[in-house]
Amino acid sequence: MNPQKMISPLTLLRRHGKRDYLGEVWVTQVSHMLQAAELAAKDPHIHTDAAILSALFHDVGHLLMFEHATTKAGALRRPGPAIEALRRPGPAIEALRRPGPAIEALRRPGPAIEGLMGGYGLKHHEHAGADYLRAFGLPFEVHEPVRLHVDAKRYLCAADPGYYATLTKASQVTLGYQGGPMTDQEANNFEAHPLFENAVALRRWDDAAKVPDNAVVLDTTLDDYEAMMNKLLE
Repeated sequence: MNPQKMISPLTLLRRHGKRDYLGEVWVTQVSHMLQAAELAAKDPHIHTDAAILSALFHDVGHLLMFEHATTKAGALRRPGPAIEALRRPGPAIEALRRPGPAIEALRRPGPAIEGLMGGYGLKHHEHAGADYLRAFGLPFEVHEPVRLHVDAKRYLCAADPGYYATLTKASQVTLGYQGGPMTDQEANNFEAHPLFENAVALRRWDDAAKVPDNAVVLDTTLDDYEAMMNKLLE
C-alpha cells in the first residue's frame, strides 16, 4: 500500500531520469537504473522482484534531490491534494530533514546542487532513498538493500583488495565522503545483516551499470516495472 499517496519512484525516474548520472561519462540516471535492474533480473543467485526493484530504485535519493530543487514547495506531490509526508515527524524521509551539510543543498533556493560529495551527488542519498521507498509502501526487501548499497561499497573495499581499482573515478571520490573502507568490526557487523548478500549483489549491479547510453542496449523500459512495483505495494 501507499497510504500517503506519495509520488511514485517511477514518476521520479520519468521526470529526472534524463539527467546525467552524476560523475559518470555519458550515462543518464534512467539508463543507469535500468541497467542495474536488468542485471538483477539476470542474476541466477538473487532473482526476486524485490531485488530487481532495489536495483531500479537504488539511487532514487539523488532524484529526490532534483525533485526538491525543482519544485516550488520542495514536497513530493501529485497534482491535487497536498502531500505532507515530508513534513511529518517520524521515520518517513527523516534523512531529508536532518540538519547538517548532508541535506543542506535541498534547502537552497534555485536548481544549483553544487558542492555535494565533490559534485558527485547527495551525501546519504542511500538513506534518503530508502526512507522514501519505505514511506511509499515498498517492503523491507526493497528499501533495506537501497539503504545498504553504500555500506556495501565500503565493505567490498575492505574485504576485496582489488575492488577499489575497479571503481569509477566518481565512486572512488565519493568513498571518501562516505566513510572510506570499513574497519574489521564494521565488516563483521555488516556480514551479520540478514540482507548482507542482497546488499553486496546490489552494489555489484550498481558498479556494472555504468555503460554509456550510446553503447548499451536496454531490453526494458520503466513501463515494464509498473506491474511489478504495484504487486509489491499490495
